[in-house]
Amino acid sequence: SEMCIRDSSNPWFWVVIIITWSNLLQYSFGISREMFNAARRGDEQAQRDTLALLDVNARVIINDFTKFGNLLVLMMCFVLSSFATIGFKEDIYTLQALVFIGLPVAITGIISFVFSKKIVNNTHDWDLLCRTYNKFWYIKWAIALISIAITMFWAVYIEVTVF
Repeated sequence: SEMCIRDSSNPWFWVVIIITWSNLLQYSFGISREMFNAARRGDEQAQRDTLALLDVNARVIINDFTKFGNLLVLMMCFVLSSFATIGFKEDIYTLQALVFIGLPVAITGIISFVFSKKIVNNTHDWDLLCRTYNKFWYIKWAIALISIAITMFWAVYIEVTVF
C-alpha cells in the first residue's frame, strides 16, 4: 500500500506523537517520574536530588520566560495561527498535524511556567512540592490524552471524508 504524507495512516506521524508525549510525560522540571516516586517513597538521596533539580529547573524556566516570554508567546501564536489558517483553509495535512502537536505542547509550556512559580515559592514544604509536581504531571497527562484523542478523531474524519 502506498503511504502519503497527507494520509493519517502514515506511521511516522504517529511515531512523532508518541515520542513527543512520552518525553513530555516522562520528565517534569528535569526530573524523571521514577526519581520523583523514589523521593516520595522516602529515598533521602533521591529527595535531595529532586529538591535541587526542582529548584534549579523551575528558576531556569522562570528566568527564561521572564526574559523571552513575550517574544516566545508572540512567535508561537504567529506560527500556530499561520499553520492553522493555511493548513485548514488549504487542506494541507502536514500543517494541520503540526498544529495538533504544537498547540498542546505550547499550552503545556505555559502551564509549566505557572507551576514553576508555585515550586519556587514553596521549596521549604516537601508535601506541597509533591502535590504541585503531581498536579502538574496529571494536567500534562490530561492534555496529552485529550490532544491525542482530538488528533485521532480528526485523522478518522479526514480518512472518511470524500475528497
